[in-house]
Amino acid sequence: MDNSYTALFRLVQAAMGNKYNSLPDNVDWGAVVDLAAKHGVGGLTLDGLNALVQAGDIAKEQIPPISVRAQWGGLQQYAEQNYDRQQSALRALDRLLEGKPFKALVFKGISLSLYFPVAKHRECCDIDMYAMNGCYDELEACLLNDGGRVDRHDSKHASIQYKNAWVELHHYFLSSFVSPKLKRMNAVLENLLTESEVLPGYNNIYRPSKEFDLMFVLIHAANHYKLEGISIRHIIDWVLVLKSNAYVWPKKMVEDMKLLNFASILNRIARENLGFDIPDEMCLCDDNDYKRVLNDILYPLYESQQNTSKANLLFCKYKRFTSRKWTYPLVGDNFWRVTLASII
Repeated sequence: MDNSYTALFRLVQAAMGNKYNSLPDNVDWGAVVDLAAKHGVGGLTLDGLNALVQAGDIAKEQIPPISVRAQWGGLQQYAEQNYDRQQSALRALDRLLEGKPFKALVFKGISLSLYFPVAKHRECCDIDMYAMNGCYDELEACLLNDGGRVDRHDSKHASIQYKNAWVELHHYFLSSFVSPKLKRMNAVLENLLTESEVLPGYNNIYRPSKEFDLMFVLIHAANHYKLEGISIRHIIDWVLVLKSNAYVWPKKMVEDMKLLNFASILNRIARENLGFDIPDEMCLCDDNDYKRVLNDILYPLYESQQNTSKANLLFCKYKRFTSRKWTYPLVGDNFWRVTLASII
């Protein structure tokens, strides 16, 4: 692992209030900021840097130059502004839903941000929303009648621009039509909605229970991992929900989904690199699997291509797709069975 990632991990540790070692020498702070942006932890890592400075745990000569701190501050400010736009949109919807016989549930970004030390520094692109009580059409009509505009609509969700924020209104939590396994997982998540609670500060908008968040974050990360890989933020999402539940997880449910090995690898990554005090028995996994997954997260073979031709983009997607066959057994899947099921 190079110095840039070592420094990034130290900053995450500091931001979380975890035990941390000293920063490495000769840190390329520009590279650290680039990695923070890539992994969706720009605001969080700047919090970590500020914590080190305030505690006097960083030498004066190690503090990044003003130009780098300004770039870093831009990442944090963007996350804050996006969060504020989302909160404003949710407040408008909350008022609109007053007296209605159905409610909205927000999950993923907005819900997971509440586990972070500073909620608005958990970066999220859009508001992931689900209509409770099966009232999808009614909730969609509320959004559209109040100025919302549908940008894209598919079998999983609609993408709606509402009050200067983007809302993904979901039919399903997972693409349950892709495979029987995802269909079963989606049913498990729907059954966990009975424990949903009102989103703090709102009256008609809800958030899922911790058990839902635990299962959703793990399933979502596993599906992302096998298809295209995951970021450090995925791991932080998982471990913060786990920590909030005193490191107690629904192990039987995780085993039934064939995700115990993958969860254990994420736990070990979080413990050994991010400083979380996760019990030994929750980190039991093969050393080679641990090292390969960590290396794959930090140094992916095929990354998303920006500003490239369609032909090159398709080629890169194809190479990434075929190169990830080895990841499927780690998340309890079979590459060919999943691929055929998605085609059929």
